Amino acid sequence: MKINATIANYIKSRKKQGKNVFLLMGSRRSGKTYSIAQYLVLQAYKKRCIINVAGMTMEQLRNGVYADMKEIIENEPILNAIFEFYTAPREIRNTINGSRISFNSYQNPETAKGFKCNYLYINEINNFSKEQYFALTPNATDGIFADWNPTKHFFIEDLFSEDEILRINWQSNPFLTDLQKDY
Repeated sequence: MKINATIANYIKSRKKQGKNVFLLMGSRRSGKTYSIAQYLVLQAYKKRCIINVAGMTMEQLRNGVYADMKEIIENEPILNAIFEFYTAPREIRNTINGSRISFNSYQNPETAKGFKCNYLYINEINNFSKEQYFALTPNATDGIFADWNPTKHFFIEDLFSEDEILRINWQSNPFLTDLQKDY
């Protein structure tokens, strides 16, 4: 499995500092979503854990994080042997240790209560309100991941200092194809 060293070092550094919130702001093709997906899949492989992947729509989740996690698992024979994919509800399950990765839409602010989980991943957090963030995050016990594209200033940048946010771009992604680099 190829790992993006920039993102892996950021996560490692934050963990070493005793931090459990990981914030990645990056342009399209920066590798932020894929790298977070790798980290979370590996957590679900190593130990029993519950992971809540939050997005605005199920379509966004299906075509984004779910597709990335499915690709990561299918490309690694050890992972592929123990994970199963479900569409209703949209989940990925570890058949050996009972880990569960659930994909949930929180388009309706009233449903943003979430559920108790080890890890929470808010994909495209700039689409969420501050209230939704504060409703979801208390449920995570081990870590909170969030990513977004640099479009405009929003609440997360008021809650965390500049040095807590990893800012990356497509040049930070060593795994792009030549066609992607040309784009």
